[in-house]
Amino acid sequence: MPKYGTPDRDLLMNVFFNARFDGDPLMQQNRALYDVAKKVVEGTTNPYAAATTLEAWFRQPSLGGFVYDEQPPVAAPNQPALVQFVTQTKRGYCQHFAGAMALMLRYLGIPARVAAGFTSGSYDADSHEWTVTDHEAHDWVEVYFPGWGWIPFDPTPGRGTLDARYSSTSPEFSGQRFLDNVATQGRRSAAVNALIASEARPGQESSGIGNSRGGGVVVNTVRDKGPSIVVLAFLVLAAAALVVIGLKTVRRTLRFTGRDPRELAGACRRDLMAYLADQGMEVPPSATLGELGELVERYFAVDAGPFVRAATIARFGPPDQARVELVRARRELRRVRSDIRNRINMTSRVRGALSLRSLAV
Repeated sequence: MPKYGTPDRDLLMNVFFNARFDGDPLMQQNRALYDVAKKVVEGTTNPYAAATTLEAWFRQPSLGGFVYDEQPPVAAPNQPALVQFVTQTKRGYCQHFAGAMALMLRYLGIPARVAAGFTSGSYDADSHEWTVTDHEAHDWVEVYFPGWGWIPFDPTPGRGTLDARYSSTSPEFSGQRFLDNVATQGRRSAAVNALIASEARPGQESSGIGNSRGGGVVVNTVRDKGPSIVVLAFLVLAAAALVVIGLKTVRRTLRFTGRDPRELAGACRRDLMAYLADQGMEVPPSATLGELGELVERYFAVDAGPFVRAATIARFGPPDQARVELVRARRELRRVRSDIRNRINMTSRVRGALSLRSLAV
């Protein structure tokens, strides 16, 4: 559908009906829903005003002339049921009202869908329990507004009502606030004028929790402007992961800040111990370089011999060889860690990256 407010929208809709339903006389009759919807919302300047006007037009008998009826007349076989409901019988139950309003909004270029569920039912103050039966089964309409998400409207008279003051069903609905949203000085339909003239009705009972006679739909409107709770949870977890990885990186960097090759060789030993600890291995604090090499070869099938030999000479060998072997030991340490990563699956890699066990080594 062309979006609400699109220039030359009537012309585009003519093309739509002629092209989309060409050769289908039954569907061509839905044009009547569009024509009625245009007339009802005449004078509105935004999708919210159009949705509120249609809701009130269906709910108030003085505007649309509709009656709630659980045994409505059967639609003629050569006419769409909703077209007959809107233009002729004006009698139906929640599925008629919700279906008709949703379809009319779509023809107006406003995203809408039918929602199905239950109204509040009845509340027993003594037992502190709600009773909801199949008699509370109900359909209503949800309309999409960018920045707000899917907002409920209820066009069925005598059934669901909404506490939210944006809805014409709310006892706190304000005609002045509606006028502020319509913001037009042009010609207005009778439904628009009725909404502008309406004010909050003091003493009218709200339809939310505690109201057992209104059969209201208890609805919380949540804006979709900004991240959802799932996204927020993901961001929190991602931030925590970055903190852990950052702490481990700092710890490893500080481990190699010295200059003494023998101390740095010991740092190589502790670094491999920490890496194995993150992989869930129980490594004794007293483990020697040779024992670490055996663990690596036994559990990961990685040759750690060159690292063990170089680190051993750097730590215990003659001073003139220690510095040269330290360079080789650090290079071999990187190789060993890389080979281990290549032999474990992605789950183990992630678990190891987020493990806190290495911080205790």
